[in-house]
Amino acid sequence: MAQQPEKKFWLYGVPSHIGTDPLTSQSSDSHLGPSAIRAAYQSLFEGYNIPCAFEDQGDVKTGEEQTVEELLEEIEKQASKALENDKKLIFLGGSHTFTLGSLRAVKKHCGDFSLLYFDAHPDLMPEERIYYGSTLYHAAEEKVLNPERIGFVGIRQIEEEEQAFIEQHHPLVISPLEITRLGLSASLNKLKDVLPPPYYISIDLDGIDPSLAPGVTTPFPLGLYPREVLALALAFCNEHLIGFEIVEHSPKRDVQNSTVFLAATLLQELSHGCITSKDNS
Repeated sequence: MAQQPEKKFWLYGVPSHIGTDPLTSQSSDSHLGPSAIRAAYQSLFEGYNIPCAFEDQGDVKTGEEQTVEELLEEIEKQASKALENDKKLIFLGGSHTFTLGSLRAVKKHCGDFSLLYFDAHPDLMPEERIYYGSTLYHAAEEKVLNPERIGFVGIRQIEEEEQAFIEQHHPLVISPLEITRLGLSASLNKLKDVLPPPYYISIDLDGIDPSLAPGVTTPFPLGLYPREVLALALAFCNEHLIGFEIVEHSPKRDVQNSTVFLAATLLQELSHGCITSKDNS
């Protein structure tokens, strides 16, 4: 029997909804997202001769009594372990709050990097508390992330404080409507112009239109099509990719499992994209 090639990615689940805001979220079951995505992945790909690019490392340590900072420390610890072993990262969530931990690890081990961020919201609220709405604000404040190296895709629900941050720091924002007007090629060129390698990709499933992906914690209409997410993200899946994450799945809101099957397919396509091409652009 031929020896299986070494997996490029280490995958971690983050079964935690810490940082979910009950005032803005329509569900708080994102801690069930990782197990649901794994099950969907098995349903779609198990038994087929389709290569898998990741090795599942299980779930990071979480718990009801865990503080936000304890969660972030655990995420940073596991991400650092993978990067030290020359592995690319995959995280399945879980609340988008934990992204600050993964970004801390990426900055520590890789230096300056670019962030491709698919989301309905920019998560830039300038609040002292760390929650899913302030993740990138704190990353910028900590100098973990250069705002000029963020590419927001799908953003369409922006609070006034976040808009002020955007106008001051000038990250690139491409709305779903702008993608429709520009087309995918021009949208990708805009992203490539401002996002030098290496790259980290964060996909909040609410970036996708809720008519196609209802199983999310904070849905908002007029979102992206799944093929748009795949086409744009896949263009960054090459040797310069540090890793990616898929977050904010809400199983109880997922009509006919449509969202979780999308998440599992993105997991396969993006990880496999790093095997088959050095430059998908």
